[in-house]
Amino acid sequence: MPSATATVCPTPNRAATVVHLAAPLYPRGYYSSKPVTVAVQVTIGPDGTITGGHVAQSSGVTAFDASAVQSVEESTFAPKLVDCKPVEGTYLFRVTFRSH
Repeated sequence: MPSATATVCPTPNRAATVVHLAAPLYPRGYYSSKPVTVAVQVTIGPDGTITGGHVAQSSGVTAFDASAVQSVEESTFAPKLVDCKPVEGTYLFRVTFRSH
């Protein structure tokens, strides 16, 4: 029987997740009649901090890619869990920009 002081872990295995999403800003001076998508692959450390990353799918426009990366850097994450223990994991962060 588990002790009364044992920590309950409702989700023992989970992928890294976004805790707070920083909204990406549509780059000034740019307009696209179609949605523009950027994917940024980030590595999340056991403490939830970003330890690495790169643009996995570029929009082809540096300003959109830079805005997506800034959004990732300003967001917060929860680490991957394996058997209730935080471990390093990855997260594919997708941003789709739509014109106003």
